[in-house]
Amino acid sequence: TLQKQNIKVKDPTETACVIVCGDFNGGSESGAVRILEDGSVDENFLEDGEPVTSSTKKLVFQKPMIDVSAAATGREPPPTMVVSELISQMVDGGNGYENPKLSDTVIQKLKQIYQSYSTHDDGNGLKQMS
Repeated sequence: TLQKQNIKVKDPTETACVIVCGDFNGGSESGAVRILEDGSVDENFLEDGEPVTSSTKKLVFQKPMIDVSAAATGREPPPTMVVSELISQMVDGGNGYENPKLSDTVIQKLKQIYQSYSTHDDGNGLKQMS
């Protein structure tokens, strides 16, 4: 027979196991990475010269998170792509951030990708996602 047991549940902020996955782009100096690894960011934290918050933001967990890739290998994780920048290859003119216009090459490649993954033929030789 089962007996009732008086089991105390621990505070989940002390015992929870959490995995956060994402593309944080900015690297170790970004607000997203700093709040995860340091446990907080405040109104004095700047990213690209701009504040990221108007008040202190803290994780609810007792311990800051760690990058398991760096912890397992003892070094910073490798970048997913080793390039200085890509935006100049994807837009025509300008710096890619103010009024960007996709280059004809990128538009053509996107159309090829769309056509290869489209599954519905509309009868006129064009495919549509379905």
